[in-house]
Amino acid sequence: MKRGKTIWLLSFALGLVGLTGCVGTTPEQTSSNDIDYNQYIAAQGFAAYTQDAYFFHSDRQVTVLSPSLLAPAVPICSRADCRHGAGDCPAYLVASGICPYGEKLYYTYYIWDDTATSQVGLYRMDYDGGNRELVQVLDMDVGASSMYETNMGCGYLVVNLYQWQTHGQVQTVYLFSLDRPQDQPVVLFTNREEVEAAQQEVSSDPSFSLGGIPGIPSVVSTYLVDDWVFYDITLDEGCTLYGYHIPTGETIAVTEEWRPAAPLSLNDGVLYWRRPGEPICAQNLETGERTEYRGDLPQEDQYYASCDDRYFYLVPKEEVSGLPALSVYDYQGNLVQSFDPGATEQHIQYSLSSPQYVFFANYEDAGVEPVYYLEKDALAKGQAQLTKLE
Repeated sequence: MKRGKTIWLLSFALGLVGLTGCVGTTPEQTSSNDIDYNQYIAAQGFAAYTQDAYFFHSDRQVTVLSPSLLAPAVPICSRADCRHGAGDCPAYLVASGICPYGEKLYYTYYIWDDTATSQVGLYRMDYDGGNRELVQVLDMDVGASSMYETNMGCGYLVVNLYQWQTHGQVQTVYLFSLDRPQDQPVVLFTNREEVEAAQQEVSSDPSFSLGGIPGIPSVVSTYLVDDWVFYDITLDEGCTLYGYHIPTGETIAVTEEWRPAAPLSLNDGVLYWRRPGEPICAQNLETGERTEYRGDLPQEDQYYASCDDRYFYLVPKEEVSGLPALSVYDYQGNLVQSFDPGATEQHIQYSLSSPQYVFFANYEDAGVEPVYYLEKDALAKGQAQLTKLE
């Protein structure tokens, strides 16, 4: 699921500062011929991939896993006799999300002032936790009572900002460039107009509750994929997936039959996704042509699905007797390899991917730090083994 990491801010201030959002200039796309595997992380902000290491952020601590995979992840702190639990430890980090970019780890957090209102700052630090600095105060009118989610990858930052008002919640989705975070952001979505109209209706008739008033759109999931941002807009009983092409600033409606948090991947201009129990859909974003691949995919809605640049990974929602611990399919729905229920000691879930490996975390821990991995080259031959990280 690509909802991103969440930070809450609740204030007892009586007044709320209004949002001044408007559509800004389109950030410039960072040119790169390499796949940014941070777009294939299951829980955005809780893990980060680089060619030299894998980073994880949990319980206010940043840990690192060596590419050799010879030992479990350890705190990034190298101090002797450090207990890693205090604020002066380089591995200690209170933040929303981590993402590598330009040989640094980027993250966000609130900046407080004396009036209990706040702003959101974009920060960065070295891979060992040193040289922390504020890069930019983000151009958003956050206000005194709010919550935000972040999604970083491919050189960009998406901020999903929620602001509480008397009878409702205004949601605004911003897009920033990590190269030029000082530029005015692109506003991908806001429901301010609909919420304010609903508030007037509530005020004129107190018998209404905002939850019972239709017509309030909201965004559940955002995806940073190459030079696109995909986001879903839910309105009443329907959900539509939209794509914003960063270089051109154009927005397209991809499908009106979307399921929030469904996995997706973009390859050679074709967007692939799968809703539970359904075939894999492949849509050419330029022509709109769509193809469905049923292949060997199960029709039952008993699995959680994730994907990377090569495969879809299905794990059972529960440890049901007889279901494989993991099933791997190609983009045409053909079974590549499945693993018997006894292949792992724990119920696993997809965590993240890299050019060589696919990692899986312990489902019961609800974390992303891996406990098992597969080698992709062996998987392509149907000969992979789920290897435990010792």
